[in-house]
Amino acid sequence: MENKSVLIKKYVNEAYMNKVELESHLKGLTDEINFYKQLYEKDICELQSQILDTSVVLFMDNNCSLDLKVKAQHEDITNHSWAEAETMY
Repeated sequence: MENKSVLIKKYVNEAYMNKVELESHLKGLTDEINFYKQLYEKDICELQSQILDTSVVLFMDNNCSLDLKVKAQHEDITNHSWAEAETMY
């Protein structure tokens, strides 16, 4: 019984030391995660301020006519894709 008691104490001590080590590791990982969260938040704020300071100028071309050659190529591709889809179906 005495030997069993000594072994049980040994296992309990090892388990406790393992627990302490894991808690320490967890704290380190939690600190690292919090650091990266703060860094992320700072970067997001900086990017948002840059976006607010950016102006965009758009030009619109109202010329809706397609070049006939491009239109023919587009129709060719469409017909080929349609035929391929029907073949697979």
